[in-house]
Amino acid sequence: MKKHLKYIPIVLSGLISLLSLLGWIFDIPILYSSMNHIDSMKFSTSISLLNLAISLALLRYTPYKKLGHVFLIFPLFYSINSLVLQQTNIFPNFENLLIHDNLSGINGKMSLSTATVILFSSLSILFFQSQNNFFLVLGNILLPLSFAIDFIGFSSFLFNISIDKKLPFFQSMSLQAVLANILIIYEILRLREDYGISKFIHSGRIGSRLTIFLSIALGITTLFITSIRVYSHKHQLVDVEFGILLVAISIFFSSILILLITGIKINSLDEKRESAELELKRYNENLESVIDEKTKTLLETQIFQKDILISAPNGIIKLKVQEIEESSKIYFIWEYINPAAQKILGFTEEMLLGKYVHEVMNDFSVNNLYKSFLNVYQTGKSISLEYNYSYFNKNIWLNISVVKSQSSLIINIVDITESYIQQNELKKAKLDAESALEAKSGFLAAMSHEIRTPLNGVIGMGELLSHTNLNPEQKEYVQNLNISSELLMSILNDILDYSKLDSNKMLLHFESVNIRDCICECIELFTLKITEKKFHVYFDCALDVPEFIRTDQFRIKQILNNLFGNALKFTNTNGEITLRIRTSKENENKFLLFQIEDNGIGIPDDKQEKLFSLFTQVDSSTTKSYGGTGLGLAISKKIVLQMQGEIWLESKWNQGSSFYFKIPLIPIGENHSDYLKERHENPGSKLAYFLGSDKNYEILKSYLDLWKVEFIHSSDPSEISIRENSEIYLLVELDFDSKNSNSFLELDAIRNNQVQLIFLNPQFNKTLRETISQKTGVYDLLLPIRMNLLYSILFTEKEGLEFNRSLKKKDSENYSAIKGKKVLLVEDHAMNQKLAIRFMEKWGVIPEIADNGKIAVEKVTANKYDLILMDIHMPEMDGIEATRTIQSQIENPPPIVIMSADVFKKENHKDSKIYISDFVLKPFKSSDIRDIFIKYKIIN
Repeated sequence: MKKHLKYIPIVLSGLISLLSLLGWIFDIPILYSSMNHIDSMKFSTSISLLNLAISLALLRYTPYKKLGHVFLIFPLFYSINSLVLQQTNIFPNFENLLIHDNLSGINGKMSLSTATVILFSSLSILFFQSQNNFFLVLGNILLPLSFAIDFIGFSSFLFNISIDKKLPFFQSMSLQAVLANILIIYEILRLREDYGISKFIHSGRIGSRLTIFLSIALGITTLFITSIRVYSHKHQLVDVEFGILLVAISIFFSSILILLITGIKINSLDEKRESAELELKRYNENLESVIDEKTKTLLETQIFQKDILISAPNGIIKLKVQEIEESSKIYFIWEYINPAAQKILGFTEEMLLGKYVHEVMNDFSVNNLYKSFLNVYQTGKSISLEYNYSYFNKNIWLNISVVKSQSSLIINIVDITESYIQQNELKKAKLDAESALEAKSGFLAAMSHEIRTPLNGVIGMGELLSHTNLNPEQKEYVQNLNISSELLMSILNDILDYSKLDSNKMLLHFESVNIRDCICECIELFTLKITEKKFHVYFDCALDVPEFIRTDQFRIKQILNNLFGNALKFTNTNGEITLRIRTSKENENKFLLFQIEDNGIGIPDDKQEKLFSLFTQVDSSTTKSYGGTGLGLAISKKIVLQMQGEIWLESKWNQGSSFYFKIPLIPIGENHSDYLKERHENPGSKLAYFLGSDKNYEILKSYLDLWKVEFIHSSDPSEISIRENSEIYLLVELDFDSKNSNSFLELDAIRNNQVQLIFLNPQFNKTLRETISQKTGVYDLLLPIRMNLLYSILFTEKEGLEFNRSLKKKDSENYSAIKGKKVLLVEDHAMNQKLAIRFMEKWGVIPEIADNGKIAVEKVTANKYDLILMDIHMPEMDGIEATRTIQSQIENPPPIVIMSADVFKKENHKDSKIYISDFVLKPFKSSDIRDIFIKYKIIN
């Protein structure tokens, strides 16, 4: 009920204004005139006050505040028009347009006092909405002024005195306008109950309540007096003098009534005060009994607490603090010590209580314990510390907690000697383990360097030998030599990778990666093995997978190479391997989910749990039949875990396996390549027929549906229907023999260029590609299909489009040195010097040689070089120190490429505080040096 009463003032104000407005529109004078049209509520006043009421109603609700401000436009316009423009007859009386002819003779203009009241009220509403103190003060000034003008104007009406003859501004105001505006003023005060007059009225204090009460009483009195005056004037019962007397008598009796009511109210408050005093007295009496009871309880509690302190297993000590003003020193005195503390410290109560701490403990004042206690007392902050207590025959470790309690310190002590010894032993064991791990890493680093250095010669010389004229038998020997050395290199890399992961020395390098290209490049590395074993490989990447993600591309490839290589290894000839990528969401976190599925030999259930362990394979026969170290999956698992991901498998013996791993998905921007966007082609503008497997059809269909290409899975090329105004494509999935390729090349539709032929080839067929290169409108795509390459054929057909770029073979390597370029090779191993020189000679580069870092610094100081190839481990001065010296002493030093067998330095070279342009890991191939030379423009 209270909630609805709050709306009464604003409803009454709006109702008064609305009735007056309807009176003018429908010519009902009683609605707008209080007495024979003399003091009528003008049309402009009615509409202004109605808009003020609506505005105040809307301003109560935040969503409608802007609309509430719009309704203020009308009262502001009418009041300013009446005050300024109408007085100068610049604008007509707008209300006359709606006033009836029989009332047109009456002045419809708003009076100056009414216009001022409405203007002040409108401005007060605006100012009360502001947060600026100036406008709030101005609003609190304008509102009382508005009320004062209301009162004066209404007084002239009440006493029938023409004030406007003396003060033209104070024109008489209608009774309706006065009442409506007073209600408006009350509603304005409710806008800001936290400021000024409104705050006083709404504070709820006795002064505010009396003010409101007296204001209401005066209002009722005013209405009573007004009614007498109106009645007597209307019926001409009294003359002016008697009317004044009647009003004075009315005011007198009304004032007495108000004073009587006020006195009754004050007496009531006084009675409440006396009642409150009696209640307070009774409460105090009850409080005393409660205090007595509490005191008794407190004494019992103190006894109980004392019993607890006596039986507590921890030592409890209370130290009294004594400040000596003369010396400005603070001393601590033993005030209480429980039995447990006595046992721990080796003292009795008689030996301690009442004495200074420093008198009993001689080293207390000179060690940190005194400073810690002093800090707690001065700052009030509690502390907890460990302290080695040594006194008489005791040498123990204590955990000491200190809190301040008024002018004392409460200390809790616990003997932690046993746990402290155990903790130290654990720390020592940890340091020993870390030292052992560091020793192992150092040993592996040294072994890596020692093995890779001669292996560099074996692999390099094998590569050089393979480019010489050899008979078939020699070629077979060299091929076996290269295979064996590569296998040895693979085993060494696996062991070092696992060691780095185990010692947390492998760092992840996150970058922007095109995930689809990354996967295709991994698959293409196995093209020769896929062709050899005639595998059907499928790559199915969901369309919602972003084009670019943020991840470590090298480690993703390493995981995929391990899993995909295992699928190839353990799947029989003519098998199938499917690589899928999907997105997933778990607890608002997005992941990228990879699946490598094969139909190989599978893994028994009892072997699956141990498969990701070190040096583990299904059984010993697996190692014999398929080879491998058993490190690949263990390494993959550690990398995935380091990426905050998860890896697992599902497998059935003799049916196949599915390996899964997921990593956090960090997309970089949105897909911006056209091949990942939906196209809006005309229906039937492109038509594609597909001859091939169901799996590739499903993968292709998802792409072609996105591009709005009509797609038909056919089994016979004769079913091709040539449509006018349509581009026709025939996608043919070849077998490994590719015997049916020529038959498709000879189709009439192909020869007439009515159909464009796209071969989907499971193998790198050089002969077929040479044949295709002579045909127009015929393309050869390597399986699995690259989405972007197929899109280029269907929609762009860019000149010079390079398909399967990672497999494109260079018929010859015609490179030559750029004239004037100088290279410095810093290497202490004679075989590596010879090998590097042999590689460079092929391109016409003859480097200068430095046998160690010291010679390298001397040469760089004396000569200008365009590139330095720097080994790390060398006598006299190693490569790191040499690089640091060159970069600090030489202005604009040349690019320095580290060429080392130290795989750990590759991961941690940033710790050396040097800048390394590139890093070539030994054993290196000619292509490694070639790519570096091309990058730094040493050869063309």
